[in-house]
Amino acid sequence: MIKLTLSLIVLIITYFLIFTNRRIRTTSAFFGAILAIILGLITFDKAITYIDFNKLGIIIGMMIFTIIAKESGIF
Repeated sequence: MIKLTLSLIVLIITYFLIFTNRRIRTTSAFFGAILAIILGLITFDKAITYIDFNKLGIIIGMMIFTIIAKESGIF
């Protein structure tokens, strides 16, 4: 029951930071994830399994392509 309550508090704090734009949304989500790991709500190994590295690779590749295209004068 205590883990459920702590999880709910972390979720509320994270969403509050995202909705009020006090921080960048990415930073707020990262803060919530780190807080959940520190409080022992989830293990680090379990948290790593939730990251989709395929999508992350596609996004990074698109960013690199856009930078190269911008510098070459396509846009």
